[in-house]
Amino acid sequence: MNQKLLALLCSVLFSTAAFSQTAPDFTALDCETGSHHLYAELSTGKVIVLCFVMPCSTCILPSLTAYNVCQSYSSSHPDTVLFYLIDDAGNTPCTTLNGWADNNNIGPNRTTFSTTNILETNYGGTGMPHVVVVGANAHEYFNELNAAAGNAVNLQAAINAALAATAIQEISGGTFQLSAVANSQTLNVNYSLASQANAVLEIINETGQLVQSRKMGKQPAGSYHADMNLQDFAGGIYFVRLNTETISQSVKFILSK
Repeated sequence: MNQKLLALLCSVLFSTAAFSQTAPDFTALDCETGSHHLYAELSTGKVIVLCFVMPCSTCILPSLTAYNVCQSYSSSHPDTVLFYLIDDAGNTPCTTLNGWADNNNIGPNRTTFSTTNILETNYGGTGMPHVVVVGANAHEYFNELNAAAGNAVNLQAAINAALAATAIQEISGGTFQLSAVANSQTLNVNYSLASQANAVLEIINETGQLVQSRKMGKQPAGSYHADMNLQDFAGGIYFVRLNTETISQSVKFILSK
């Protein structure tokens, strides 16, 4: 490990030590009926800000701050830092929740949820609002309730730490090499393992939904090839991910149909 990477790793571990908890996974539909699997989305390098609201008047300023901090990354990390606006109890109509957000300048670059599949209490209590930053293997980098949820300095530091940890995770994936080429029917995957491992290949769509999984079994060190069926897939952006017991690595591919 070179000195620059070691220094970055130490910095990230120090700055995130207080937030080493693992965020619970969820699979849920957003207000536009899009499906989201938290861990699958994080595996593609996303950093996600979860903002739980009632909605209520005391939620406005901290939620707006969290949203604006997310938007500050739109140029440097496009489509990487995401803002999820979530009804705390999952019982507010989506039209009401979206109307509240629009009226309070919490802009369009958000994904809105009102579902009992995402439980606020799983993230350490309830508050108005409640903001959590997750990334890099689902670690929590920020988890604050009420007014503290809108601390812009701490939010930005948490997002930066999560982005850095995600970069380190990608670098450390060098114990195998993964590449993929797609045609309209088939994804041709090539990968190599430096040591024996149980390998699993997964295909994830642009929203982070797991759409195909294939267990390759326990394989010794060496180079491998696999073909994955894309016949029923719509055109668009996808990721293929290779998982072993200790490492996960993803590459993007574009399917043209």
